[in-house]
Amino acid sequence: MTEGVALCQALDIIFVNNALIEMLGYQKPEDMLDKQILTFISDRFTLYFMEMFESLDNQTTGERFFQARWLKKDQTEIWVEGRAILIQWKSKPSVLLTARDITTAKLREITMQEEAEHLRRENVNLRSSMKDRYRLGHIIGKSAPMQHVYEQILNASGTDANVIIYGESGTGKELVAAAIHNMSRRRDKKFVTVNSAAIPDNLLESEFFGHKKGAFTNATTDRAGYLDIADGGTLFLDEVGDLSINLQAKLLRAIEGGGYNPVGSNVTKKSNFRIIAATNKNLLEMSKNGEVREDFFFRVHIIPIKLPPLRERKDDIPLLVESFVKKYSEYKKNVIIPGQVMEELIQYDWPGNVRELQNVIQRYLTVNQLDFLKESSLPSVIQRDEKHLNSNQ
Repeated sequence: MTEGVALCQALDIIFVNNALIEMLGYQKPEDMLDKQILTFISDRFTLYFMEMFESLDNQTTGERFFQARWLKKDQTEIWVEGRAILIQWKSKPSVLLTARDITTAKLREITMQEEAEHLRRENVNLRSSMKDRYRLGHIIGKSAPMQHVYEQILNASGTDANVIIYGESGTGKELVAAAIHNMSRRRDKKFVTVNSAAIPDNLLESEFFGHKKGAFTNATTDRAGYLDIADGGTLFLDEVGDLSINLQAKLLRAIEGGGYNPVGSNVTKKSNFRIIAATNKNLLEMSKNGEVREDFFFRVHIIPIKLPPLRERKDDIPLLVESFVKKYSEYKKNVIIPGQVMEELIQYDWPGNVRELQNVIQRYLTVNQLDFLKESSLPSVIQRDEKHLNSNQ
């Protein structure tokens, strides 16, 4: 869409292009020429425009960006975005305005803000009942570190800002990302999970942006990419630190509204998605070392959430064990974990975190043996007591 253009001297319009004439519902330039620009500005933004022109005329600034309501010929209001630049026109200081109608996008933004406020109020109510809560979604834990994580999840779900989740492998980063999505205004749209480390370098762009038929060998049909699928929803970038610098730049362009091009296409597409990223690396250090683009880092590092390792929340181990026992003993009733076994589980440091605990419990219920990755940290490997397995089956 061609931008509207107006040239003003001392607030008087001395030139308009056809795009601005049509945008405001007029038929010819004479309908707008020699009138003050304020004639076409909503009363609520008159002082805003006067201050902008004054700062330009005084050369306090040479350029200003604006968003304001403008008046059409029929007196209906539209949202207009643009910029004002101080120039010299026929040896006189003048202001060149470029403008485009953003009414549809602005009304959507306002709706989103209203929805976010509604979610915020819902989360306030939820937060008030969360004291000593032992789970949130599929996340289990009632320890102080997890209560803090729950609070951060609620804060993140009430906004549309990008989120970065830090944590060791196995701490439940994807569960946290899913919880944020499921309580956000995007919950009715897709939650698209991408394991950045698992995609071969030669397929990264095709996977993220899609491709056209014939773009490369074996591209026999058009294919949608992750950004297409995540439109309106959430893109979960697991292991975000493994993305190449080149792909970070292209993702950054898409995040900032510049769009993206499917492989083999010169058509620019756009997608409205939220990024929730996760990593077990230090992205700040990586950005300082040039392994992560600084501008990409600041785009995803808006709401950081740090998950505690299991060794720092051992109070949650009995709850987690209870949950895993219930999950993996569905054909048995009243399976009991002996006290000695529970004590060993609590004493262990869990380098693989909750994921390792889950695997250990599953093996214990299946092969009657409690074994760990770091055997040296335990006095022995404990054999399971068969009477607990067979009780009330």
